[in-house]
Amino acid sequence: MGRRNFDPEYKLRVARMVVDEGQGVPQVVRDTGVGETAVRRWVEQLKADRSGEAGDGRPLTPEQRRIRELEEENRRLREDKALLKKASVSSTGRRNSGHEFIRRGDKAQGFPRSPIQAEGDFIQVGL
Repeated sequence: MGRRNFDPEYKLRVARMVVDEGQGVPQVVRDTGVGETAVRRWVEQLKADRSGEAGDGRPLTPEQRRIRELEEENRRLREDKALLKKASVSSTGRRNSGHEFIRRGDKAQGFPRSPIQAEGDFIQVGL
């Protein structure tokens, strides 16, 4: 006989029989035909879910499943952000800031007349 798969709602229902209704694990095993180890694991997971802990298995309650999904998405976004941050550093070792600072003496090329005027230590940009 192969391994059986149960949906999270069924696991939650079985675990609630023990936790909420006070039935013993042996009785629930007889009533449901599910193995004792699985029932005990689901009960422990339900208790962990309710206390806000991660637990060892997949979350049983919809709220905890959603929290796990959001935590996973958050982790992926942090990794993406770190990757983009690394990619934004130029080969000179400095981060591209989105705007370059123009030093005195630089010339804007490709424009008939530069809107940038350098006067002493100040740079004036005409728009």
